[in-house]
Amino acid sequence: MLKLVLVALSAVLVAGRITASKILEEYHTRKCPSDPYALHVFSGCGKYPADERINELKMKLKALPFGDELALDKAAHSDIMHAYGSGKIKPKTAGSDRGYVYKITPAGGAPMFVFGTQHLCGEFYTEKLMSAFRQMVNDNNITTVITELSVQEMELLESIQDEETMDLTVFRSVGHLESDSLETLQFQTEMMQKLLTIKPELMDEMNVPSNPFPDNAYMSGDEELLWYTGVPVSDDPREVQAWQLTYLKRNIEWMTTLRARAPTNESTVFVLGAGHLYGKHGILNLSKQEGWTVERYHKFQWPALPKFDPSTSKAFRAFAKKILKQLESRD
Repeated sequence: MLKLVLVALSAVLVAGRITASKILEEYHTRKCPSDPYALHVFSGCGKYPADERINELKMKLKALPFGDELALDKAAHSDIMHAYGSGKIKPKTAGSDRGYVYKITPAGGAPMFVFGTQHLCGEFYTEKLMSAFRQMVNDNNITTVITELSVQEMELLESIQDEETMDLTVFRSVGHLESDSLETLQFQTEMMQKLLTIKPELMDEMNVPSNPFPDNAYMSGDEELLWYTGVPVSDDPREVQAWQLTYLKRNIEWMTTLRARAPTNESTVFVLGAGHLYGKHGILNLSKQEGWTVERYHKFQWPALPKFDPSTSKAFRAFAKKILKQLESRD
């Protein structure tokens, strides 16, 4: 499976177990440091979002999974990041309105199901999701599972990388189903070559341990937070071009497979990266544009993750520091 490192672990972490909220309070009584990132990303120099701004930010987050991927301006990006970091906005960690499992019903065809994955969260699937996934397959007489790469190519990558992706783990848990793929390993290899031409620095970043925060965001089941961590931050033409190459063009191409399956009388489940579900050009919104009914599959109960809190997370602080530095480059 193509491994696109989402973030690098580049932050200098604050020593000790000091919460972001406490540090925010302390910084309100201090002079803004010349380099706020050197101490703590959430200092904000006393300018973190006021309470009246929080509701506006929550509405922006709610609209984001089905809205324009480039809709957030610099101020909104910064304020949302600080709101999560200060605890003003909390992720959804319990309840039924969570997770990345959807039912798509074309007119006159059998239902199609979409199951969003995080490629390196195979253990989480086995421990927390596998039983519910199998139940969904049985309850809906699903006959075919379609993954990004074919099972054979995923197994090839597994033998090379000595690492099983979540997508392969999902298939193996229902290995009696027929299988198909959305694209080929050759396509992904060529895409990576083009991506490295656009952003040569990615080669170095791939050798740096990735920040665990995006995986934690995925496990929370909060699609707003997950998608927020994936939307383009910089308006650098290279960033936009990379996003179009790895996300937009692939989603549009994948829709040809969904259209081909739509008229059939056999139920299918598509297993693909959760980030591909959302946004104006996400699989869910593109399916709505086809006139199909798109709804969350509520029978799939996403597990609660009550201890997940960005405001006390060192991984989130490191992630936020990188994002806010990228925002500084925006006009």
